[in-house]
Amino acid sequence: MVAKRDSRILLLGCGAVGTVAARHLAASKLVGSLTAADVSADRAKATVAATRSKKVRPLALDLEDDGALRDAVRGTSLVINAALPKYNLAIMAAALEADVDYMDLAGGGKDQLALDPTWKRAGRTAPSGWARTPASGTCSPATPRTGWTRSTP
Repeated sequence: MVAKRDSRILLLGCGAVGTVAARHLAASKLVGSLTAADVSADRAKATVAATRSKKVRPLALDLEDDGALRDAVRGTSLVINAALPKYNLAIMAAALEADVDYMDLAGGGKDQLALDPTWKRAGRTAPSGWARTPASGTCSPATPRTGWTRSTP
């Protein structure tokens, strides 16, 4: 599978890690649109400003609101979780329900890893702990279902 240039990414969490991720994603030609979501509308807007890209939009989103989370996930290609770990399982459930790939920048707890068979049966991927992975800065989630592709600067 070749990555589509119209990928729609939802980034959850616009703190330091989320903002850096947003800047890299916004610069990629493989990303068609990026929604930077955070409970703080100001933080989401600041992340958008940091990208200097017209393909990035802010979204005020309270992850405690399951309905709003599911609505935000629906229609995306990939959910990238840079939010607090207490939301990991709810975000994973929303992504799986919407048939969307998931990437967690900080997770990887046993509860998440135990869901691997469920994600495999669904034909989706859900890598965790991506921000801690050695050499992750040289790869991108261009083709989550089939593997990682090497990024070019």
